[in-house]
Amino acid sequence: MSRLHFIDFVRPGWWGDAALVESDGRYLLMDTCHEKGTYIIKYLKDHGVKTLDLYVSHDHHDHWGRIVYFINNFKVAKVYLPVDMQGGARARQITEAARANGTKVIYLQKGSTFTCGRWKFTVVYRKGKGDPNDRSLVVIGEGDGVRFFTAGDLSAAGEKGLLGSGADIHADIYKLSHHGDGDTNSEAVIKKVDPSIAVCNCNGESSGTFRSWADRAYKRVEKYANIYSVRYNGTVVLDCRNGVIHPSAERNLATRTRNGKTMKFCKKAKVLWRGNVLKQDKTPADLAVECFLGLHGNGADRKTALGKDYDRVQETVNELAKDEKRLHWAMADYVLKDHAGNGQARIDLLKEYYGPVQVLVDRAVEAVEQICSGDNPYGNGDERIRKLTEAGLDYDVVQGYINRNIDTLLKK
Repeated sequence: MSRLHFIDFVRPGWWGDAALVESDGRYLLMDTCHEKGTYIIKYLKDHGVKTLDLYVSHDHHDHWGRIVYFINNFKVAKVYLPVDMQGGARARQITEAARANGTKVIYLQKGSTFTCGRWKFTVVYRKGKGDPNDRSLVVIGEGDGVRFFTAGDLSAAGEKGLLGSGADIHADIYKLSHHGDGDTNSEAVIKKVDPSIAVCNCNGESSGTFRSWADRAYKRVEKYANIYSVRYNGTVVLDCRNGVIHPSAERNLATRTRNGKTMKFCKKAKVLWRGNVLKQDKTPADLAVECFLGLHGNGADRKTALGKDYDRVQETVNELAKDEKRLHWAMADYVLKDHAGNGQARIDLLKEYYGPVQVLVDRAVEAVEQICSGDNPYGNGDERIRKLTEAGLDYDVVQGYINRNIDTLLKK
């Protein structure tokens, strides 16, 4: 299992970029944000990151602004830089800090590879001349059965060169180039990548710039992918396991800009809620659980968020509010459907519900293992319903888990 963290650096007006790759206890920070991006530092410390590698896509300050700080204050084994960042005052600052801290500096060009845990990254294209944006490294990452496309601030000119190069850029995850610039992120590139999820990793768009840039880019992307933006979703984490991507975001995609005008594309986009598994629909009970977890707001906000599902979901919310045991089992079912992630992500999502719900999850899994064993103490049909109920287990939750995972369970 690996995670890609697209970090929201909170303060509107700050341009920058920072994505954290996490795999097998190793970390790689891809671009280090604007020099004022202190929230990136806080995010890493809050997640216990002390040792990591650094990568810079191109020579602009909103992508390398904090690199010397990281080298001096974290244990950085390697720094990956574009080959054209050799020489000059800025490069000297980086190399001097690296020399003082025992950090290795590695320069990347087309064909270069580097790793983070189980992930391997390959530079599949780099334009040789022009503005630094034009020369952004185009990288494909591969790990846990998932492919990831990232191209820094690649410009429209750079995209033309990329398409003409014949590089294989098909990927499951598409990070919008140049902070979601509508003049780049062409439909030709998006179609070539053919992603399931697209993430815009920028919090600095003014309302005017956002409408002129991201609105156009998102309208193109929404035809092919589920869209997230840290501007609206907060930090987005993509949990990758055996070719399946489990997205988690701090909040749902807003439907309004700061000036109060509705962003039409948001209603068309295939927006994923926190923890939703790709191509897996949610029941009214699942959505009701999310209401208890605070993911759909209250009152008018909840009506807007749930749309046509509101009445059914709210009825379920009201029913579960009267029966704590049913609520906890509904949450256990939600977890067993893989909507809630694992480890700290699950704890953070469930909050005060985590303790009692995790107990039910563990009991349900134990029952499933017994049923699928040679002994099967719970029998079948009505006998299974009766025995599971007598044991204080929820038959629908246990049987639902078996039905969803029958192929895997039969192989054990």
